[in-house]
Amino acid sequence: MVDDESRTLYKVREGQAFGAISLQSQPLAGCCVDELGEMHYLLTASPAFVARHFPHGLTREALAKAPAVAFDQRDDMHVSFMRRHFELEPGGYPCHTVHSSEAFVAMAEQGLACCLIPELQIRQHLATGSLVNLSPDQRLTERLYWHRLVLEKGIHKQLSLRLIDYARCQLQPS
Repeated sequence: MVDDESRTLYKVREGQAFGAISLQSQPLAGCCVDELGEMHYLLTASPAFVARHFPHGLTREALAKAPAVAFDQRDDMHVSFMRRHFELEPGGYPCHTVHSSEAFVAMAEQGLACCLIPELQIRQHLATGSLVNLSPDQRLTERLYWHRLVLEKGIHKQLSLRLIDYARCQLQPS
């Protein structure tokens, strides 16, 4: 199941999942938690989008008019980034919602919006130039954790151990 990292623990709490990747470091009752590492999010867009919306560079005024994408209406990461770095509040810029990180990449590549996307997901796009980091000096970094039931065993335990190992190889150490 896919959901925003800030709201995944309810799926474990409600019995919908045996584990979840979350931003929360404190385990739920009956769970244990493993730190996975840090995920860096970059504000990105296609070169064509940059030429169309930021011909004089990335400014607060230009961002207030440029279409953006957030995961959903409760996307705290996007709101936090725009507020912290550009003093833009929700509703102060056009922002659409798409419940898919793959769709974020597609929308950015097609020049439809600027998007806050995990660097890990778009390294190749940045290397080939199909996406541009709009704000190289500013990124959002979130520490991720794997929450799982204490009594897990069998395939669930094997999956947890592999997920933890893989994530720690891919993410930046904290």
